[in-house]
Amino acid sequence: MTRPPLSQQEQELKAALQSGSWPELRSVSCRILEQRIVLSGQVPSFYLKQVAQSLILDQAQHTLILENRLEVFRPA
Repeated sequence: MTRPPLSQQEQELKAALQSGSWPELRSVSCRILEQRIVLSGQVPSFYLKQVAQSLILDQAQHTLILENRLEVFRPA
């Protein structure tokens, strides 16, 4: 099953994650579903989970609800 293409707003949110100083956030998925921004994927620390959330909320200007599904993992 293929995913629909990203909307303009989703592209802008994804660009906010990719333009930062944290390469670990470039693989984070960001979709808008039913008036919610959903972040998913894996990051190596709780700090980066919070950074991703802050970047998205700032970019979205707090107009949508954020659901942060990012998982924190420790690389071996």
